[in-house]
Amino acid sequence: MIKKAEFLERQGDPSANPEFLLEYQRAVLRSLQENGILTSEQMADCISLLVKQCH
Repeated sequence: MIKKAEFLERQGDPSANPEFLLEYQRAVLRSLQENGILTSEQMADCISLLVKQCH
């Protein structure tokens, strides 16, 4: 029998704080750049837009 993950409980505030969300989005963009999907220029543009959205 295959075992599956089971959600048991949640503690605290389930929403992500803005700093965590920004770092998560940056990590996704870095991964895209490392895999050749984004150029350095596109990466810089995306980071700039993210920072503007957060402030």
